Amino acid sequence: MRFLRAGLVLLFIGLAALWSTDIRRSPLMKTGMLDFGEIYYGARCALHHEDAYDPSTVLQEFKAAGGQFPADPVEAKKEPVIITVGVNLPTALFLTSPLARLPWPLAQTVWMVLTSLALALGGFLMWDLGGESSSTVAGWLACFMLLNCAYIFDVGNIAGLTAGLTLIAAWCFLRDRYALCGVVLLALGLVLKPHDAGFVWLCFLLAGGAMRKRALQACGAAGLLALASVLWISVSSPHWMQELHRNLAEVSVRGGTSDPSLSGITGRGIGSIIDLQSGFSLLWNNPHFYFPAGYLLGGGVLLVWAVVVLRGRSSERKVKLALAAVSILLLLPIYHRPYDAKLIMLAIPACAMVWAEGGRRRWTMLAMTWAAVLATSDIPRALILMWAQSLYPSSGEMPSVQAGAIITAVGPAVLFCAGCYYLWLMIGANREPDSLPGRETGSSQRKTAAPAMA
Repeated sequence: MRFLRAGLVLLFIGLAALWSTDIRRSPLMKTGMLDFGEIYYGARCALHHEDAYDPSTVLQEFKAAGGQFPADPVEAKKEPVIITVGVNLPTALFLTSPLARLPWPLAQTVWMVLTSLALALGGFLMWDLGGESSSTVAGWLACFMLLNCAYIFDVGNIAGLTAGLTLIAAWCFLRDRYALCGVVLLALGLVLKPHDAGFVWLCFLLAGGAMRKRALQACGAAGLLALASVLWISVSSPHWMQELHRNLAEVSVRGGTSDPSLSGITGRGIGSIIDLQSGFSLLWNNPHFYFPAGYLLGGGVLLVWAVVVLRGRSSERKVKLALAAVSILLLLPIYHRPYDAKLIMLAIPACAMVWAEGGRRRWTMLAMTWAAVLATSDIPRALILMWAQSLYPSSGEMPSVQAGAIITAVGPAVLFCAGCYYLWLMIGANREPDSLPGRETGSSQRKTAAPAMA
């Protein structure tokens, strides 16, 4: 059975990779893997002792390596900003610097292979956590999400690798196997994209017991990697902190690549931003409104989640529900795009668990999980955008404002509902009697200590 599962996982991730390869062969995609290109050329600058966070220096490196931007007006406006304005942490440049020594075509291939393997193994392990009784439910979710990884491979964003590493680490902690490997992988996820892996790390920290120990170990390893990265980048970019802050502000201005509203240059496609700010911008397109509103609502729900995780009994059921909830809720308060939503594969074990328990609630759980998956997956979002464009045709290169509003509204609304449903189930899980390994609760305190994780 495991060989069949592995074969299906590789098949679906392979189809996604082939689809993205076909997209990048388009005449409009001269550069390809734009997000990875930002890291690649920034790391090359650092290796050549040049400022990796200076856009003009990165542009010179890009041209020296033979890079060309497309003639399409929309892409020609977007791609130079994405490639040259560095917004990734020095840890990302440091860890990918070995790839920066390779030629660009080979580096792209290696990056896709690494991301594919991490996501495939992560999906396989989440399927494994779903259990035999709910194997079909878990398998459909895992395979469908892997099939919809083409956008990650298309842009090469580091979120794909981060998600894969985090999923594998979660399996190691929940199964109590290869704990040291899980610590290292979670540490890598933390330094690559902390606003993705960080909330998963927080879940293990708050869960207590041996999982808290593993979370603290991962934090220590991440700290060492961060220190090494800062020392490395400071040689070529001594003012990297100020430059990084400036670059983040540049891409976040009205009309920028990270503008969550419909004014943003990337705000009307399948890869549009899915946080609450983008949803609130449809109500009032004013940054002084939608940024605080998104922070307050999204941050408030995450605060409730943290309190629920910390209090009450820490059962295996509760931790699975907590991981499922945070994999969705973390997408809401701050900047995230659909490729970050591959972490929703963390919801597969919880969905399979509730499905195996039976009752009417399992159908609600299945519907909520699938809604979150569909709202953040490539193919469904492409179909929604095509339908919206048929209703509101565009006269220019970008989708119309009305079509953009439809695709923008779907993500945050669905994710908020699904995340709150998992949170409600977590509150009920506080009454569960079974405890996590390494944490004594309830009757286990009176009888015997739970076995500690290795």
